[in-house]
Formats: sequence, structure tokens, C-alpha cells
Amino acid sequence: MRPLTQDYNLFKEAILAYNRNTATSKNGFIKKHNTSSEKRLYGYLLIEFDLYEDLQFSDFTILKSISVDLGIQNSIGQKLRKAFICPVLMPSYVNYHHSHLFTLALSAICSFAFERPVFSTSDDFYNGFKIVSEPELKKIGSEFPQTVLGSSRSTYKPHNEILRLWKDRFDEIIKLINFSIDHGEILDYQSLFQSMRIIQLGHQNKKNDFDLAFSLLIAGIESISQLAIPQIYFSKQHEKYKEWKKETQKSESLKLLLSEYRKFKEYLDNNIKHRDLTKRFVEFILTYCPTDKWSEVLYMDLIIEGLEVRKNYEDEISSFPEMVPENLTREELIKIIKQTYQFRSKFLHTGKPTPHTFPNNSLNERYFQVIDNPERRNKLLEKMERENRNKLPYSEWSKTQDILIKFELMSTIARVSITEYAKNQYKTYLAN
Repeated sequence: MRPLTQDYNLFKEAILAYNRNTATSKNGFIKKHNTSSEKRLYGYLLIEFDLYEDLQFSDFTILKSISVDLGIQNSIGQKLRKAFICPVLMPSYVNYHHSHLFTLALSAICSFAFERPVFSTSDDFYNGFKIVSEPELKKIGSEFPQTVLGSSRSTYKPHNEILRLWKDRFDEIIKLINFSIDHGEILDYQSLFQSMRIIQLGHQNKKNDFDLAFSLLIAGIESISQLAIPQIYFSKQHEKYKEWKKETQKSESLKLLLSEYRKFKEYLDNNIKHRDLTKRFVEFILTYCPTDKWSEVLYMDLIIEGLEVRKNYEDEISSFPEMVPENLTREELIKIIKQTYQFRSKFLHTGKPTPHTFPNNSLNERYFQVIDNPERRNKLLEKMERENRNKLPYSEWSKTQDILIKFELMSTIARVSITEYAKNQYKTYLAN
């Protein structure tokens, strides 16, 4: 562990800080505070909603949020920005320098479980045995301000049913992480934590860079899918390669032919590798997050009004037909998931943005966004012109459309698939 953070954080150090074993080892962190079960440090999380009750766990407690006015007003004196800060009563083993690394790790778990952006303080300046006063809270809150007025208002209060749901999910994930600490050969602790961190970064970046955020959700799933689904193995060289190489010394034509063989094999291997990654991504999702789990997707009306919200708006819902996973065939679902994986590849490797145009889902559009594919549409219009017709059935027009997985559904798929994989590893351990 570095003696000084030098004003930047390494998440791999936060992973070590959360683990009681590595945090308390002789070669681990430098002790700074005299803590005990009755005397523990407070750290801080920053969230986007009003957490109106404490969340207690075995060795730490996330206290209800403190609403802090950040002193930002409009021209007529109305308050514009506030922050929701949750003090965290940390475990007694968190007695080391840079104790904020524990809450940095904890913020990733929270974000993963809640499927919301969660931040932590970037240093330990304010960590101590007492909760800091308002001036310090304002400084902490400035790291994740929330708009409380106007059309861009971002604050809300989750329904008590949703809060219970989040608490249960959080508790389940904590238990799986604790299992991975002691049984890394069954469930890799670092890989599990790092996947949650990647997904957290997706939630944190959604507001400012949707394409990056969406790609990060996919990357978080992919990181675990490569552990869960066996890869395709293929021979690196033909068994007669050495024999062919000797023969090339006798002929320039054979030497040229072998050179072309190498180029073709390299291309083919890369193509197989890409298809293998895509196949494993699809198989991982359909195995660990089948479509009957997709209904767990969150949307703002549900978060605020509770699990029965759809019964309260039956007339409005029936007026707007919604595309749901149950109406798609397995082949269609596989195609959609493959296309989703390609969005990540194109964004990261060529800088091409995802085709999404609406960043948020809603009561009537929870799962998918349907958009026209300009290339296929133009080909269809050209075909219609050649055939001298101006009408076509919907079944033909629908082939010019792309079905896009919404950000919130991608987030739910990430949480469910990774959690179910971890649970499966735990069950395998118990069975043996």
C-alpha cells in the first residue's frame, strides 16, 4: 500500500481495503486510529435520493442521508442544488491511513445493488469518530450535487418497498463477497469486485456520456462471462507446419504460399476469437439472467410509487402497446444481445456511438427502444421503387427496425447475471 495517495485513488487498493484479511495483515495498511467495536470511524457516501432510514449490516451501518443545501440559488433566490450524504459507521478493522478506500469499495457495491450512481469521498480528510458539521458536509456534497428545482430536477424519495428490495439485494451481494474472500478458488474476489466497479462507472457516467456508460455495463458483464463460460480452444499451428516450413526453402512460390497461409490463419483466429467472445456473452446472459428475470428492471415511476405502480395506471399502460421480452423468440433475443455486444465493440474500437436516442426508460417503455435502421430502410425503399409499389405489410417494414436494449434493462441484466453466477458458485461449493 502506498504511504501517500498523492491525490488519486487506485480501486485495486480499495478492493484490498474492504477485505478484512488484507487490510489487517502485517504487510497491508498502516494503522492510524485506535478503533474498537464501540469506537469506530465514520466515512461518507453520496447518493442521488433521500435515504430516510439506516441500513444496518453485520459489521457496518449506512446511516440515513443528510440533506445538505449547497448554497446555490437562481436569480430570485430559489435553492437549486443540494446533496444527499450518508455517513457510514465503518467496521472496527478500518483503522488505517486512507480509510476512505473502504467507502470507495462500498460505493461500488451500493451502486451495483441499487442500480444507481453512488459516489464516495475521494480522500479521508473528513473521516473520524464523529460525523462532521455542516461546513464540512457542504464540501463533501460538492462532489455529487443534485438539482432540486426545474425540469432537470434529479432528486427523489424511493418507496419503502423499493428500499427493502435494495436492502435485500445489497445484503445478498455482501454475503457473496464475503464468501469470495474465503473461497477465491470458487469465486474470484477481485474479479467479482472489479466487475461491480465497472458497472458503477457506467452509472456514474450515464448523465454526461451515455455511450460510454452503456458500454461499461456491457464490459462489466463481459468480464464475468469470460470466467463463467468456457472459451473455444483451437490449434495454434497445423501439425505439419514445421514440415511445410522446410519445404519453403526449396521454392519461392511455396514460401509465398506459406506467408499467405499465416495471414489467413491470423485473420481466421481473430475472427474466431471475436465470435467466441460474443457467443460467451450471449450464453452467459441467457444462462444467468433468463428473460423471466428481465421484469426486475427499474424505472422511476416504480421506484417512487412502489411495486404495484402498474396497477395504478392500467388505462394509460393499455393505451400504449409495449414491446416485452415474452413476445420475442429466442432467435430474436440472441440477435438483440449480439447486436448489443457489437455496440460496445464499435464504441471502444472505432468511436462509433450507440444508436440510442432516449437515455431513460419509462412506464410504457421499460425494456427496449425501437428505431429505424437507415441502411435497411433505404434498401427497402429502393426495392419498392424497382417493383413499382407504394404499400407494404408491417412484417416487411419491421425488418428495417432495430430493437435496442434500454440502459436500465442492461443494468438489471448486469446485476442479475453476475449475482446469479456468484450464487451458482456458492451452491456448487455447498454441494461438494
